[in-house]
Amino acid sequence: QSAALVPGTRPSQVQDKVDLSQQERATAAINIQSAWRGLLGRRLANGMRKEFTDPGFREAIADRIRRRLDRQTLSRKHEVPESEDGKVGHRLMTVLDFAGQRMYYVMHHVLMSDRLAVYIVCMSLASDPDALTDGDEGSCSTSVAMTVLENLHFWLNSIAAQAPKAPIIVVGTHADVVDETKRKAVVTRVEASFVDRAFERQLVGGGIHCISCVTGHGIDELRRLVEDTAVQLPEYGRPIPLGWLRFCEQMQSLVEKGTLRLRLAELRSCATACSISMTDKDDQVSELGLCLRFFTDVGLLMHYDHPNTRDLVVLKPQWLLDSMSKLCDGQELLRKSKLLRSVSQDVAPEWRMLLQHGRLDAAKLTRHVWVDADPADCAGILALMQRFGLCALLPHHEETENSVYVVPSLLPEWSRAVGTQLSGEHERSKVAGLWTDENSVVATV
Repeated sequence: QSAALVPGTRPSQVQDKVDLSQQERATAAINIQSAWRGLLGRRLANGMRKEFTDPGFREAIADRIRRRLDRQTLSRKHEVPESEDGKVGHRLMTVLDFAGQRMYYVMHHVLMSDRLAVYIVCMSLASDPDALTDGDEGSCSTSVAMTVLENLHFWLNSIAAQAPKAPIIVVGTHADVVDETKRKAVVTRVEASFVDRAFERQLVGGGIHCISCVTGHGIDELRRLVEDTAVQLPEYGRPIPLGWLRFCEQMQSLVEKGTLRLRLAELRSCATACSISMTDKDDQVSELGLCLRFFTDVGLLMHYDHPNTRDLVVLKPQWLLDSMSKLCDGQELLRKSKLLRSVSQDVAPEWRMLLQHGRLDAAKLTRHVWVDADPADCAGILALMQRFGLCALLPHHEETENSVYVVPSLLPEWSRAVGTQLSGEHERSKVAGLWTDENSVVATV
């Protein structure tokens, strides 16, 4: 409008000047906005750089991400996804190898579970099923001769008793050592013994799967069989909260640093950090209790929610097995008793009672049996051994401080011509004598 008032200016010239002025103003505005945004961007970038270099800020961001992820669950589908080349991906499994010495037979059921478990029982095709097994069976007070086939049935019956729903794969090894005729004869003989047995319905394929680790015969087929059997387990593919997985990782990290067991109260801080609830709702088990039960069932840790065992959480199951074996191993106890004679004569009678009659005076001997464990750990180990039937509290001593336990694996062999004359405190026990034979404990009252 001001340009239109200039004398001697034509309308077209005024319009051109107006358009030019608007373009200049628009260009200037764009330049100003770009400069302002750049300044803001630099300020914002500098602020973010400072914040991200602050450890507290990074931890706050990480905590927000963890909390948001905890609202979701990590699930694994039954179908393993295929890779770009069409090949099936790998499944991750944990393998536990049970000790074969007979001394450990009484402890195998501690680790047995039918939840997310596939059992593989091996026998050598080069062995005669009716031949006696080799004699190295550990150091139990009783040594029972078994044939190869009886030993195989022992394992199968143990699994059927402790994990009645778990699938069992029977594997015949050393297929390269025997010819076809002997292999078929051994397989036929063994498979015939499975008929009408308690474990028969648990056998995968109903027979023996022959392999050779030397030639590789049957290895790939066995691997596929294990994977296909695992996929069919009812618990396979069940969604798992991410907090539980993070909790498991923390427990494994503690084991790597040398922490093998914890008190339940010590575990609560880890549970809180993983957003695991510890409060009971509607008289139901807390989330922490469900988490511990799940990882116990799959063999990653051990915790049993009973009054006498609730406080002990075993992060490495092997530690518990080693601790239990120290009380079940007669030879180890005999060695310790010889060492203690030069240190203290006060417990000599109690050691004799333990070695000769399988009776443990808990107040006097547990600190010598488990030297590296504190009194609370000793009480927890004894409670777990009771739970698994590895020891029992004598009735007369249930309400006294001087508890006396009987350890079945240390009982003397049964002989009707030999009795046990008890003296002192043990004469007042309701049970006068305990012995063991091949399959049971014999008591005289």
